[in-house]
Amino acid sequence: MTVRVSDLVLYLSCPRQAYFVSRGHRLDRAITTEYVEHLLLKELAYRFPLLIQNDDLSELPAHLSSIANDALGDLGAIEKSQIMKTISNIDVDGIMAGMESAIDTLGRDALLQRIVPWKTGHQMYSKRLDITGRPDKLVLIDGEILPSIIKTGNKPEYRAWKDEMIQLAAYALLIEEAFNNPVNHGLIEYARYGEFRDVDIKQADKRMALRIKSKIQKIIDGTLPDKPRRVPCESCAFIDLCRVKKSLLSRFF
Repeated sequence: MTVRVSDLVLYLSCPRQAYFVSRGHRLDRAITTEYVEHLLLKELAYRFPLLIQNDDLSELPAHLSSIANDALGDLGAIEKSQIMKTISNIDVDGIMAGMESAIDTLGRDALLQRIVPWKTGHQMYSKRLDITGRPDKLVLIDGEILPSIIKTGNKPEYRAWKDEMIQLAAYALLIEEAFNNPVNHGLIEYARYGEFRDVDIKQADKRMALRIKSKIQKIIDGTLPDKPRRVPCESCAFIDLCRVKKSLLSRFF
């Protein structure tokens, strides 16, 4: 069974989630305000290049409202009141300020080069590594093909969170094989802040991604991993399955 880049991220959240997904269980997300916010911010991020090209960031609230109206049609379980509450949680002024800062720092053309996709949702597969993945964007800068991911949560003070670096490293490995293009850095768009980061992808990040891939392969083969001490069990969709597994295993010891 081929390992997906999303499996690496899931493993870092909790190895047991990766186990249950590999057994065919679905990681269904509850339609909470936080989840709706994630959907809206991610779709909004895809419209950032248009706003910057048109030199009119003031249109951002109108785009957000348009996306929210589309969400009402696409996700019937979402009530309008929930959408409105979600919109009120999004700091639109903060996003515009972040984008203005990026334009001032990088220049409009250089920023557009970083965020206008060469390809979106491009599926890649490495037969040699047995890994598959589809980054949010592939960006072409001065002949280099770089992975770009959109994140809607909080940002770290520097560089990127561990799971984001592993995700970028795995995409880098796929790009290197698919396009024969060395990849030593990637891009992250922190949609909640209108911030765009260029981060170095080190060889250690790529080795770590491959080590995690090997651990997931063992999980796919049937190994139940230990549960980490600090994981958000109460909000996990697999909490009941996890408790049953623990109970069954205790009978043998």
